[in-house]
Amino acid sequence: MLRRGIWFAGDVPTERMVELARKAEQAGLDSVWMADGYYARDPLVSLAAVGAATERVLLGTSVLNPYTRHPAALAMAFATLDELSGGRAVIGIGSGAQHQVADQMGYDGSRPLTAVREAIDVLEQMATGHEVRYDGKVITARGPRLVIRGARQLPIYVGAVGPKMLQLAGRRGAGAFVPQTSPEFVRAAVKDVAKGAADAGRDPRDVDIAAMIVLAVADDEADAQRTVGPLLGILMLAPEAERILQGNGLDPGIADRLRAAFAAGGVREVARTVTPEMIDKLAIAGPPDLCRAKLQELVDAGVTHPVVSMLGRSSEAGFEVLNAIEERG
Repeated sequence: MLRRGIWFAGDVPTERMVELARKAEQAGLDSVWMADGYYARDPLVSLAAVGAATERVLLGTSVLNPYTRHPAALAMAFATLDELSGGRAVIGIGSGAQHQVADQMGYDGSRPLTAVREAIDVLEQMATGHEVRYDGKVITARGPRLVIRGARQLPIYVGAVGPKMLQLAGRRGAGAFVPQTSPEFVRAAVKDVAKGAADAGRDPRDVDIAAMIVLAVADDEADAQRTVGPLLGILMLAPEAERILQGNGLDPGIADRLRAAFAAGGVREVARTVTPEMIDKLAIAGPPDLCRAKLQELVDAGVTHPVVSMLGRSSEAGFEVLNAIEERG
């Protein structure tokens, strides 16, 4: 089943985010996601505001990490969000931005695959309401117990780029959440998710393939491309940027050039360093017909849950583009 959603990077004022989320729900979209964009607006607080203002859309994080927030604390927060929203919370978890988790905040961000797998173990056990005793290689739990009556097992989406994390999503997740992407990357990711699902005796079709898409709709294609540049550039400062670039057929060396540009001149210099090839591969920017065609290519490649950014002078134009794509096959 094809779902459609929107996501926020944390740079939009909460009042505007709530307004857009309400409009997205009215437009028939299915989900609202919030990135853990250090050090911007908090995703869980923001989603609570969205939940209070909406009735139907799913509320997900894209994505939280298990280092800065222990899985027991995440279980508590998501159970509260689920209770507030009438059963609409979705856990999005991944390894996080290591340059912030480790370099800036001093957490040991090593063994990301193990950390995410163990976090899923603890999250699932916390939902039972029993004491959790867990002595993992990264995560430790010495008897926490969730005491929220009515708490349930929530769907867990795994933020994934590499094959092993994608396979983990296939084995354990309700979905995989992939970053800015191209049809080329999606086709490879779907195969990895399917392998993980098959290893666990699951039907790969039961694993939702959500994609975080940087989108700007505007009649002036050059204007739309300028709009996506800053956000795309900032996203490509992450440690996994080389893998994202290479997986989408781009030069992984671009990542170091972007980091150098950020160090020299901040966001403005990063935006100037983003190449047209990056925008063509990793974002969707231009007139409605072009955006619809490129979104449809992603869906045809295997995305079952496109989740688009709210960029541009008329952010709501993204709703119409999303609603025009079709599930095929």
